[in-house]
Order: sequence, then structure tokens, then C-alpha cells
Amino acid sequence: MTRRRTLSVLLLSCPLVFLLLAAAWKRIVDLSLPKEEILINGLASRPYPLRCSQSGHRLLFVVTEPGEAPEIRGISVSSTEDGTISASDWSWVHPVSDSRYTAAFLDPRWSPDGKQVAILLMWGRRSRQIYLLHPDQDQSVRLTEGQYHYALPRWANHGSCLVATRSGKSGKHQVVRIDLSDNSVVPLTEEGFYASLDAQSDGTRVLAVRHAPSKGIYELIMLSLEEKSPRCLLQSLHPIHSVQWSPEGQRFLFIRKINASLYRLETMQVGERKGRILVELEKPIISPQWSPSGEWISFRTPLTRQFDPMIAKIPWQGGQPVPLTSPGSVPMVAAHDWCSDDCWIFCVARGKTGYWRISGIRADPRPWETKMRRDRARLQRLYQKLGAYLR
Repeated sequence: MTRRRTLSVLLLSCPLVFLLLAAAWKRIVDLSLPKEEILINGLASRPYPLRCSQSGHRLLFVVTEPGEAPEIRGISVSSTEDGTISASDWSWVHPVSDSRYTAAFLDPRWSPDGKQVAILLMWGRRSRQIYLLHPDQDQSVRLTEGQYHYALPRWANHGSCLVATRSGKSGKHQVVRIDLSDNSVVPLTEEGFYASLDAQSDGTRVLAVRHAPSKGIYELIMLSLEEKSPRCLLQSLHPIHSVQWSPEGQRFLFIRKINASLYRLETMQVGERKGRILVELEKPIISPQWSPSGEWISFRTPLTRQFDPMIAKIPWQGGQPVPLTSPGSVPMVAAHDWCSDDCWIFCVARGKTGYWRISGIRADPRPWETKMRRDRARLQRLYQKLGAYLR
């Protein structure tokens, strides 16, 4: 009887010891895994802007060497089972025949299927036209012509069209739809002053910020790709910018500039009349972005006299921001974008040597944590079965 009881105690204690060892191993792995994976290093000029495809395996960026025409480059990113990432050259894209006369490539946007890129080409100070790039085929198509200057191209309706703003000699803007089937341009709003724009890549709703200088107010409006009747969602005396739909298309975020030194990051759900304040900082909040799951919102802050630059994330329901970079580790951050899951954020940063690099910043949850939770649940079920058998 005593021998059987001793055996039962040993068998019951084995899973508990294993769980303790697993927790200790998790802590060791957490300390040993790098927080930053450098993908490309030693760039003399800033690679900007940076865009990641929705699959998370392709990064597109623009490099402009002194005295040279801008070049669009791309890298392929792969992840491993141990939670690290690596990069390899995917292609050098020279898709635009008249790029030598181009001052800059602006605002590249991947299509929902990851096969095309909409990008702005700028000549001089104002002339901007939209091109459609096919990186795999090394081809490009010019979508817009004429006297108008375009900005803020966004994919909509499952990649069948683009939404953008255009302006003419009057200086006023107009939200338009560009159908890719025949490259026709259809106006969606009357002329006005539009400062920000975003569209549902898999839907038909569009968000825009309209400024009325005579009234001194900013209006956040929502419109459809088919109807010319925008609906006002929010009015504000403070500038609104950086509007962005959430991945599922039922929420959106925006930044409100209260004064020269106070910025608010807010979210709203469709149907609400008031924004929810997530964070309020005494420094600019730059480029807020939804994570692929829609559970987190990332943003970055610039280098100031009082603060180091920082990349952080915050739950969309609200809470404390979680810094993803330690003070002084990244002297300057120029751009960032999420990977296809919530594990990595790609960023463009400049080190203390003055050279630029493209890196992956680790963000929770990690893939090995998911595996560890699964193993822990499996052990708990085994422990319960073993205890019931010995009783």
C-alpha cells in the first residue's frame, strides 16, 4: 500500500515539475531571443516609404541615392519555427521608363492579392500621377493623365478600383474612383479641401477628412463608391488626419491635433458619434496602423529634445502603450509596417553610425508562446486523466 502511494505521488508530481521547467525555459528563451532582426544594413540613403504586402512576405521600399534617379526595391521575408525572420533579395524593380525625370515615388500601396502596387510619381512640386506596378512581370501602367494632380491612392472593392483625391488649378480637392477595367475616373464628391483618405480594401465604404476653412471645422465623413451623398460622422475644431479602417471594416482610427504640443489617438466604431481616446501625448503621433488581427494599434514618435524616438503599440480598446523599442536603441525611425501576423513590425531606422537599416521589431504574441500554451493545455489534460486513473 505504501509503495503504491509513493508511486502515485511521483507520477502526479512529474507533470508539475515539467510545467515548472517549461516556465523556466520560456524565460530563458525570452531573454535569449533577439528583440530586433536586421534585414538590410548599411544603406547610405533613407529607404522610404516602406510597405509590406498583406501576406507579410514582401517588403517594398524606395531608395534615392544622391544624384541618381529613385529606385524601387523589394526583399522577401521568411520566418522560421523558432520565431526568427530572415530576408533575401526578391527583385530590383525598374518599372517606370520615365523614372529618371521623377522627383520621388510616393505612397506605394499593395493590392489585396499582393500582385500589384499603386504608387504616386511626382514631378516638380505638384505634378503627381498614379502608376500601377506589376513587380513579378517588371511592368507598369500609367492610370491617370491630364491636368489634375493626384494623391492618397487607396485600394477598394477587392482590388477592382482605386480611390484617390485629385486637385486642379483652383487648388481644391475632389475624391474620385479609378476603375481599373477601363481606367475611367469617376468623381465621388464635390470640390473641397480633403486632408486624409482611406477605403475598405474588401468593401465599398470610404473615409475622408473634409476641411471647411470658412467655418473653421474639420469633418470626418463616410461615403460609398456608388453614391455621392457623404455622411458626416464627426465634427471637430481641431485638425483630424491619418484615418484608417480596421481589418474587418467596422472600426477606424484617427489622430486629432489639439494644439502644437498635444496629440490624441482615437478610435470609433461605425454608428458611434464620439471617438474613444486611446492615448494622449505631448509629442507627435506618427503613422498609426492596425495590426493584422485588429487587436493592436502601433504608432511611432519622433526624436525631440525631450524624448527619444519610439515604436509602441496599444490595445484598440484602450490601455497603456507598450514600447517595442528601448530608449536610445533606435536613434531615428523613418517608417514602420506590420507583418502578416502580430509577431513582427518592420521598420526603417538609422543607427549611431549614420547608416540606415531595415529591421524587424519583435511584438507579442510570439509563435513559440502559442505552441507553449498548447503544450501546457495538453499536459494539464494528461495530468487530470492520470489523477482519475490512480484514484
